[in-house]
Amino acid sequence: MKLFKEKPVTDLFVAAENKIRDRVNSLSNDEILEHNSIEFGESIYSKYKIDFKVEIDFENATIETKMEDLSGQINISSRRYLTAIVYYTFPISKNPTFLQYFPQSENSLQIFRSNRVDGIIQGNNLIIPISTNYANLNLPENIINDVKNAILDRVEKIKNNLQALKSECDVYNESISEKVVRFIDGKKATIEQENTLKSKLNPFK
Repeated sequence: MKLFKEKPVTDLFVAAENKIRDRVNSLSNDEILEHNSIEFGESIYSKYKIDFKVEIDFENATIETKMEDLSGQINISSRRYLTAIVYYTFPISKNPTFLQYFPQSENSLQIFRSNRVDGIIQGNNLIIPISTNYANLNLPENIINDVKNAILDRVEKIKNNLQALKSECDVYNESISEKVVRFIDGKKATIEQENTLKSKLNPFK
């Protein structure tokens, strides 16, 4: 999976709302009439809220340097363009799939535009490549310092992006209880109208 580039975070919201709707629709009419809408909304919130937590161990990276041919990426077909790429692999201990999402709100999108990061999620690992533009694995001190500064910058950008995504999820979570209350109250009103009509149409009572 590509880091922050696979799916909009609203996919999480749609999936959660479908689960909530299925849960409410599974209730019988009597159960819906008996439920306190506010209390039920709070119980649904605690069960279906999106707990957007991603735990990445940035302090225990595995580092590997490889020579790679980038000629195809920079439109050089007549000769090879070899450069040293440093790969930082960080273990992810919680919710690696959350790293595939990108935001939808304008505020979060602005944060992402200023914090662009290329990376790959493979299983429970986040891999960040740093290109050196240096044609030898024996990196000089100035290139080493540039690479270290680059990975520190990318880690900070990843943290900023994760916080933006979490904020967007928090806003959605705050709306869950209210949505459930409206949904339950709407179904209650429909059931009560149907029961009233049935009562009016019944000449045997």
